[in-house]
Amino acid sequence: MNIILDKHRGLADSIWSGVDGSYAKAVGVDFHTKPGAIQAHQKLTKDSGATITALCKVAIAVSDGSKLWFSATDGKIWRESSGTYTLKHTTTPASGEAGCLGAAEFNGRIYWATESRLHYIAVASIGADPWAAQVEDNGTFTDTDDTYHPMVVQNNELFIGDKTLLASVDEDFAFTADRFENILTPHRVRILLPFDADILIGTIIADTVNYCELYRWDTIADNWQFADHIYRNGVRAGMVLDEVPVFAVGNRGHLMYYDGQRLRKWKRLPGTYTASAYLDIHPQSMAYFDDRAVIGVSNGSGNPIDEGIYDLGSYSADYPTILSLAFPLSEGVFTGITIGAVIVDGLNLYVAWGEGADFGVDKLDYTAKYASAYLESRVIRLGTHYNQSVNKFFALYESLNGGDLAISYKKNHAGSFTSLTTKDDDTVNSVISEDLPDARSLQVKLEFTVSGNSTPVVEMWGLSPTPTQNNDATI
Repeated sequence: MNIILDKHRGLADSIWSGVDGSYAKAVGVDFHTKPGAIQAHQKLTKDSGATITALCKVAIAVSDGSKLWFSATDGKIWRESSGTYTLKHTTTPASGEAGCLGAAEFNGRIYWATESRLHYIAVASIGADPWAAQVEDNGTFTDTDDTYHPMVVQNNELFIGDKTLLASVDEDFAFTADRFENILTPHRVRILLPFDADILIGTIIADTVNYCELYRWDTIADNWQFADHIYRNGVRAGMVLDEVPVFAVGNRGHLMYYDGQRLRKWKRLPGTYTASAYLDIHPQSMAYFDDRAVIGVSNGSGNPIDEGIYDLGSYSADYPTILSLAFPLSEGVFTGITIGAVIVDGLNLYVAWGEGADFGVDKLDYTAKYASAYLESRVIRLGTHYNQSVNKFFALYESLNGGDLAISYKKNHAGSFTSLTTKDDDTVNSVISEDLPDARSLQVKLEFTVSGNSTPVVEMWGLSPTPTQNNDATI
C-alpha cells in the first residue's frame, strides 16, 4: 500500500497524533496561496536596518500611512514612512520609567503611555524631524502599572488599562484616571479588545498564579456585564478573527475563542511544556492578516516551541483551519527570540523582534521566497514490533520552478534526519528517492530549494512500500 500525504492540514499535536493530513513540523510552508498544494512562503526581511535599537512591544499603523514604533525600554519613538525609519522623539516622563506600554490613534492624535504618564502628539505633526509639537505628561495614572497600559477606542472614547483601573480620554480630549474601577487587586489589565459596542478586558495576576478573568463591559454601566473565570496564568494577547474574539491564554500555547459570555477551547500551539519551559505571546503580537490570524510566539523560558510568526486560519469557509510556523524571522533562529508588536497594513506584514542585544523590524518580502521551508511527517508505523523494507519515497509536483526538493528520513526515532539521493523524473513530474532502509517506524522530511522568488509547487508526497510488506502501516 502507498502512504500518501496530500491533505496538507498544517501542524499536528505531536509527532504521533494529529488530524488527518497534519505534520510534525511545518516551517515556512505556504498552504493557502494554492489550496490543495504546498510551496515555500514569502520570507521576512529585516526592514529597519540599524535604526531600531530596542525591542518595540507597541506600534501603530497611523492613518497617514506611516508606522510608529515605540521602544519598550528607553522612550525612543521611530517612524517608518515609505520604507525609511527615523528616530523622531525620546520620551522623558516627569515620573516613572520611559518605556512605552501602550499606544493608539484617537481623534486626530497619537497617544502613548509610559508607567505613570500619558502623552500625545497630533497626527499632522508626526512627520516633523525631530518632533517639537508633542505634549508629554498630559495625564497622570493612578495605579501606575509598570508593564501594561493597553489601549482601545470604543464608543468615541479612548480607554487605557492601568492595573485595576481603566483610564480614558473622551472626544473633547478630557483625561479621566479612574473611568472604570470594578476590577479588584491582584488582577492587572493586560488586554483590551473591542466586541460589538462593548470592551473585553483580559487580566493577569502573575506567571505563578493559574487564575485570571475576562470581563465584558458596555462602557456605560458602573460594572461589567459578564465575567469569565479562567484557571490559567493570564490572558496574554487577543485579536478579532472573522468577527470572533480570539485570545492566547496562559503560557502553554492555549488559544481560545469568546462566545459572548465565555472563553472556549479552540487550538493549541504544540510544544514540550514544563514548569521551566514555556512560551510568551505579548499583547500586540497577534494580528489579522489575509483572513487569518498571525501570532508572534516568544520564548518565555526554556524554548519549548519553535519561535516565530505562526499562521492560523483557512483559505475560505470551505477549507479546514490550518496552523503552521509560516514566517520565520530574518535572523534565521528559532530560540531565544522575543517578538513585540505585529502590524498588518493591507497585505504588508511587519514584525518587531529582539534577540539578545539585536533588535529590528522585519517586513514580509514579496520579492523572495523563504529559502529553508520544510515539512516533517508524523511517525509512520510500518509494523508492530519488527523492521520492514520500504521501496521509494516520492513527491509529485506541478513544477519545480527552477528549484528542487530534498528528501531525508529518520528511522525508529533515532538521531537526526539522513539525506537520500533523489532523481527527478520530469516525464511524470516526480522526485523519487533511492531505497529507504528497513525500519519499524519512519519520519520523512521534505525540504524546498527555492530560486529567488520561485518555489517548487508540490501536489502530494509519500512512501511506496515494497510489494512484500503487509498492509498494517499507519500514520
